[in-house]
Amino acid sequence: MMKTPIVLTATALALSLAITACITPTRAVVVRPTGEIVVSETPPPTGRTEAIPPSPGAADVWVPGFWGYHDNQWVWVPGYWQAPPRTGAVWVPGHWDSVTGGWSWTPGHWE
Repeated sequence: MMKTPIVLTATALALSLAITACITPTRAVVVRPTGEIVVSETPPPTGRTEAIPPSPGAADVWVPGFWGYHDNQWVWVPGYWQAPPRTGAVWVPGHWDSVTGGWSWTPGHWE
C-alpha cells in the first residue's frame, strides 16, 4: 500500500514542474521562415563590413549579410547576390528589434 503515496508524490512533483514552466518570464522569440523558433536574450553584435564580390548579373541585387542566432550564439550569415522576383522589386534587409525580454528578428523580404 506504500505505492500510492509515492505515485501521488511523483505526480504532484511533475505537475508542479509543468506549472512552473508555464509561468517563466517572457522571452523574445524569433520565428524563421523555416518555422524554427529562436530565443535571444542578448543583443546582436554590431554590424560587420562585407567584401561584396562582383555581381553575376546586371539585374542582380546584393542581399546583405546579418547576424543570426543559432545554438545559443551569434553567427554571421554572409550576404549574397539574388535576382529580384520581378522588375522594380526592392530588397528590404532584415533587422533585430529590442523587445521585452530580448531581441526579435524580422527577416528581409522583397517589396
